[in-house]
Amino acid sequence: MCSTRDTRVALQQYIASSIIPHPTIMRQIPLELARAIIDEVTASKDLRALRATCKWWHAEATPYAFRTMIVGDTARSAMGLANVLQNAALAPHVREILYQDPMADNEGGWVQHAMDIERDIPEDVFDALTAAFALAANAHSLSFVKLIFYPDYVEESWDDDSGPSAQLRVQRAILGGFACAASAGLRLHTLVLLNLIAVHSPVFDEPTFATLLAPLHVLRIDIISGYTEGNFPLDKFSEFWETSMTDRLLPPAGPEAPLEVLTIQSQEDVGLQPWFSLGDRMYPRLAELSVTHIMFDGLDGGVEEFIVRHAGTLRRLDIKNGKIGIEQGEEGPTQFWAAIWTRFRETLTELQELVVGEKEGMASERGLIMGILIRGGGILRSMRGRREMRGMSLRCRRLWMWSRRGGQRKP
Repeated sequence: MCSTRDTRVALQQYIASSIIPHPTIMRQIPLELARAIIDEVTASKDLRALRATCKWWHAEATPYAFRTMIVGDTARSAMGLANVLQNAALAPHVREILYQDPMADNEGGWVQHAMDIERDIPEDVFDALTAAFALAANAHSLSFVKLIFYPDYVEESWDDDSGPSAQLRVQRAILGGFACAASAGLRLHTLVLLNLIAVHSPVFDEPTFATLLAPLHVLRIDIISGYTEGNFPLDKFSEFWETSMTDRLLPPAGPEAPLEVLTIQSQEDVGLQPWFSLGDRMYPRLAELSVTHIMFDGLDGGVEEFIVRHAGTLRRLDIKNGKIGIEQGEEGPTQFWAAIWTRFRETLTELQELVVGEKEGMASERGLIMGILIRGGGILRSMRGRREMRGMSLRCRRLWMWSRRGGQRKP
């Protein structure tokens, strides 16, 4: 096998050089070295330049050059994807599709020096995106899709005379295209949705959208809402969680459901107001669960019951910004974290890793906390001034910040 150093040397000699060797010499490179060189080339433009050197390299580099398709929010980019997916020689090589808004980084945050403004998107882009992604069923090896949308919520100013923002229309166009592809036979393994806007979309109601979700093994949904304490209108936000998330955006459950990894991240506390329920869903292969800002309410359809229901398969559990709701005017919660952790300790016998705390980047020393639910306003405030409750949650957090791998406590 070639070492990393050998590969880099070969890469410099045969690709980065401004003088391309004679095709005969190129064909004399051992196949193992040639493929090691291609493995080191990640930029699509470099791979496509490599495949243009001669027929031999064209054949070797083509599967790599079209393995991952990266798409932006322009008609030209969408047409480029469509051209590949309509090409019978190229479409079979597509394994991953990445849509990335130019203002977003790879994890959905703002790119460096990006301006927090809503950008205009030409009208022809929306239809072009829908048409391109609707062709995804032609890529028979496609298994991974990551959609990184615009990293800000810009829907607050809706009124009778305005409609959805360009950013929301982009989301609907792309998801609508994939739903059409699912009806044509697309079966994904992994779907990652970053910066999904917390507004219900008609595409979620289509039977083809459920068809898109059904075969997933891995699903991650990061939701942006743009609401802050004291500015928390509940109409569209509540409709999204109570309709879209509760009934539309989770894969169908049942004995044959293949889902293994589920991540749900909200920017705001949800579970009581707005209401969100996981119902009686059962995913018999679920091994990893991650939830952020999902409240523990002790109800049958709540996240606690969902976790316990999957005790036989869960290996990893990640809870960030978890809260127990306290009705306004009540002296305390209906349950304490100690009871929840005791129940988890007794039931989650297969759990190997538990991660509990605040979402990364939030300045807080507390882990799981209490919250006061103010009916009508929809604001969830952290419990302050109740030392015994804060102490209880911290003590319970320390109790369970450990791994069953060897039974060693984490510091």
